[in-house]
Amino acid sequence: MQNPTDYTLNFVVPVGPTGPTGPTGPQGISGVTGPTGPASLSDLIFAQFSSSAKTGNLDIYNNTILPNNSVVFVPTANQIQVNESGNYEFTIFGTLGALAQNESVSISMIVTGENGNSYSEMIASIVADISLVYFSKTIFITFTEKQTIELYFRKDNSYIDSAIYDVTLLIKKLNF
Repeated sequence: MQNPTDYTLNFVVPVGPTGPTGPTGPQGISGVTGPTGPASLSDLIFAQFSSSAKTGNLDIYNNTILPNNSVVFVPTANQIQVNESGNYEFTIFGTLGALAQNESVSISMIVTGENGNSYSEMIASIVADISLVYFSKTIFITFTEKQTIELYFRKDNSYIDSAIYDVTLLIKKLNF
């Protein structure tokens, strides 16, 4: 009698519909919540300045300080006192308008320390070839003492129509 060892089975297993999903297993215990990271911003002032057609310091007509109980920034008529040392981001933007051909105009930020020493940070300086110029500048400064900030507009006074408009200064105190 002969007993072959190779067999071939040729049949199909029928597949039925998928059954219902079983219950979800128990949830594991939550891990420890990590510490909250530092905020990158502690205080800010948003100051808007009046338009001017005269050379000189620009006047503040509106400001918002956050948080509203902050003592870092103290605005006056045409200055902002910065009362704490630290790292600051300044963003200044606005419009120079009604410019005459070849007229020279500029806007700068004057920074004066407690000791009376001051320096000027040029924001925009142009010799006009068009009548309307938009400017914007962002700078980072580290203060080691109280400072006073002023914005100064300079123009050639032989041109009476030119002016500076819509000037906004945003100062942020950074936490690093």
